[in-house]
Amino acid sequence: MSKKGIISVLLSVCMLISVLMPQTAVWAADTEQNEEQTVIDVMQYGVDPSGAKDSMPGIMKAIEAAKQVEGPVTLNFPKGEYQVYPDKAYRRELYISNTVGTNQSYKMKTIGFLFENMQDVTVEGNGSLFMFHGKMTTFATIDSTNIKFQNYEFDFYTPSVVDITVESVEGSKAVIYVPECYDYSINGTTITWKSDVSPYTGQTYWTASNALANVANQRCDLSTGLTVRSGTDLFNNLTSITDLGNNRLEFSYNRNVSFKENVCYQMRNTTRDHSGMFFWKSKDITMENIGVHFLY
Repeated sequence: MSKKGIISVLLSVCMLISVLMPQTAVWAADTEQNEEQTVIDVMQYGVDPSGAKDSMPGIMKAIEAAKQVEGPVTLNFPKGEYQVYPDKAYRRELYISNTVGTNQSYKMKTIGFLFENMQDVTVEGNGSLFMFHGKMTTFATIDSTNIKFQNYEFDFYTPSVVDITVESVEGSKAVIYVPECYDYSINGTTITWKSDVSPYTGQTYWTASNALANVANQRCDLSTGLTVRSGTDLFNNLTSITDLGNNRLEFSYNRNVSFKENVCYQMRNTTRDHSGMFFWKSKDITMENIGVHFLY
């Protein structure tokens, strides 16, 4: 082989090595990282992916186990539905803006997932649904670094914002649709809205009546998508409320109604007793591929 041919072969080999070496190094680094990553199967701590029982005690035990791990750790939730009740959840005295001021009634916060003085933790949901109950902050970090939440959805079994829709109007009567997630009772012209029931006490977590706090309500015109802040006139001049079944109510008035069909009334209390999420004195907190259906 000529010198030119030898040089050409050597150059080709050198180029091949220069291409392969970085890839090999990255692969080795990934393998090493995976070997150092501790994965905790939360089911070993009593967490229930079938959704049949409260997973909150098991979640707390799994988080406590993660605190004992040196190095990166993943809390692995097999795909399923997890019930998260407030009765045995974390409780912390927290002075969060717009929830606690001169009124100290709401300084104690209930929290579902709390990572405090922790680092390098991943919550892997694997496409699961976390179903929260009552009133609580869903996810929080305090004095923590590099906490990652990924691949799950969460919702509240009974949202504290009550939305009902006017389906039809005829003269002095209107048919109102109430979504299936709301429980209620009727007494004359008063509706009492009810949260779900605690599996520990058998009591509801909260109740409210009629338009809740009328000054903070909204109306969404479903035909146009326009939402405006306004009072709720559904409960003015009522003479009776009749339960028609199938999540429909008939409102009767002492005059012909003036509001429109196909309008959703969104009603809520103005008391801000919990924040939706809470990240404090923390850094590198990431949320990836998260489906959020309701937040306080």
